[in-house]
Amino acid sequence: MCRVEALLKLHQIDDAESILSHAPKSDPQINHSPFEAIFFWMFVEAYSFYVRTQIEIALGRFENAVTSVEKANHIDPQNIEIAGK
Repeated sequence: MCRVEALLKLHQIDDAESILSHAPKSDPQINHSPFEAIFFWMFVEAYSFYVRTQIEIALGRFENAVTSVEKANHIDPQNIEIAGK
């Protein structure tokens, strides 16, 4: 995910989207330990949707961006980065 965000900052949106689409999906059935589940102060799954939101916005797909940020917020509703509070 860090690589994807770096590519976004370099305006290499297509490369970022390609990497994100090939990223392994986490299994919601697996119970992660607190150390595995947190990355940059948010749950890994929420962070993945948060990055996806940035890509969708960069590509002008605002409805998809709203869906992604809603999923991130559902996973980590207390996170102020996601909620924008």
